Amino acid sequence: MRRLILLFCRILLFPVWIAAQEGNPYYTKQWSIALSQTPVGGYYQLTTFMPTRYLLFIRDRNASVRIGSQEYLAATTQDGVDVLVLEEMVSEQPFRRSVGRHQVIFNCPYMLCRTPACNRSDSSQVWQVDPGEAFEMINFEEEPLINLRGIRVASDTLDTLAGYMSVDELHDLDRQGVITRTDLPLPRYRIQRIELGSIGTGCSQVKPAGYEQPAGEQAELEQLALQSFGFGRLKSGGGNLLYEKPLGKKRQQISFLVYQVQDLQVQNHFKMIAAVTYLCRERDGGEAPVRIERVRIRNLKDEKDYLLEFEKYKSPDILLNYLYSPYLFSVNTYQQYIDLIRRLGETFGDRELGGYFLSEFNRSCRSVDRGRPEVREYSYRE
Repeated sequence: MRRLILLFCRILLFPVWIAAQEGNPYYTKQWSIALSQTPVGGYYQLTTFMPTRYLLFIRDRNASVRIGSQEYLAATTQDGVDVLVLEEMVSEQPFRRSVGRHQVIFNCPYMLCRTPACNRSDSSQVWQVDPGEAFEMINFEEEPLINLRGIRVASDTLDTLAGYMSVDELHDLDRQGVITRTDLPLPRYRIQRIELGSIGTGCSQVKPAGYEQPAGEQAELEQLALQSFGFGRLKSGGGNLLYEKPLGKKRQQISFLVYQVQDLQVQNHFKMIAAVTYLCRERDGGEAPVRIERVRIRNLKDEKDYLLEFEKYKSPDILLNYLYSPYLFSVNTYQQYIDLIRRLGETFGDRELGGYFLSEFNRSCRSVDRGRPEVREYSYRE
């Protein structure tokens, strides 16, 4: 079996939240796909698509680690995901030192009004902002219409750019992931991911109604996960978990995850629970999960439910030839990222949570496979 990235050495990865709290991030020089910091079966997975000038919080810019023949830096992304980034893709200087006081970074191409009142259907009244271009908000505190000023490097010249957008437009673009606001706390969330392996099922395993099993070391979280989706509870007196309806079926695997979230912007804590259903197929002489069919997520802060389904996103089956870890999404081009982050930002009503879960359930193809038409030509646009 081919694998994405071979682990050549064990790496001690330090948390980078200290750098995040200092608010002095570096950034990507061009788009790139980062590795998860946690290897699976001795291999790192390609999980996180990063657009141009995507913010990275790094404890030590000079502390690279070698994987194979390449150097990587441990970082936390602006969406709170811990990753390994190719060292050559990271800026030499922090954002504030090299870019300045700019508070708006465009992650996607966007048509910006040239004048305070413009007709977007008239191409002479708008101009296209390119991914990675950054702007300063001149009058954000005083006026409902924001004056944006930036600089574009064009061959051997520096062009001053100016444009306008409303405050409502700014908030909408932030939620959709079109822009990054550097004037807001980033990363907004610190997220601890906990996998509750014992309460799920293996491929084709069924836990019938009435099934009991001993609670594990995290009995409180196990009960919380089962109760959140109506599967069961901890019996009175403790000790055993009781399943009140069947869990699992043929060619299916189910796992439960808890995300303990700290909101650094408003300084509160909450939990999100996920039930992940995998499709299983014959592989290497046995059954193995190959694709994520659906993810049900409940935010316990406001009891909101979110459903991410394979049928809605339609990542093609042919990707099974190139990916060896279960996937719901597979982002391999800039346009796929643009379309998907917009959808997830709208789904969660929160760009940072959308970005986190995009990385959580994404598996990108290796660089040698990303040029294939079948990997590039599908779309996540609604």
